[in-house]
Amino acid sequence: MSAITGLWMTHFYVFPEALQGAALYWVRVVLGTAMIGLIIWAVIAIRSRNVFQHSASIVRAYAIGQGASTQAVLGIAWLIAVGSEAMGPLRDGLMIFAWVINLVAAEIFIHAMLRPPKRRQKHSLQPSIRRSTPRNET
Repeated sequence: MSAITGLWMTHFYVFPEALQGAALYWVRVVLGTAMIGLIIWAVIAIRSRNVFQHSASIVRAYAIGQGASTQAVLGIAWLIAVGSEAMGPLRDGLMIFAWVINLVAAEIFIHAMLRPPKRRQKHSLQPSIRRSTPRNET
């Protein structure tokens, strides 16, 4: 589901209180907006040839977008472990926790696998070494 559709549904679709409390509503609004912003930032970054920023932004946006998959896994695990579906604030907490897991995993991936470009140093602390020539040669 796209971020815009998610924002639209979150705001205009009437969810029962047991399925979406105030915390989940606001987290959905914030993360949906963040996902749109990250995609826009990724486009700006790649247009300026900043591959690292583009990649990092896309990974973060993807982590938000994949929240539903992690929510399903957590919900099924909860159902198996407890025997009933989580409702109310507990459900909200599990769904928010799924996004936290995804975003932490995204940050670990970004810092472990993606590398920012190495910057050229204009003034090195070490003196430059010139090729030596024998004294006899001119």
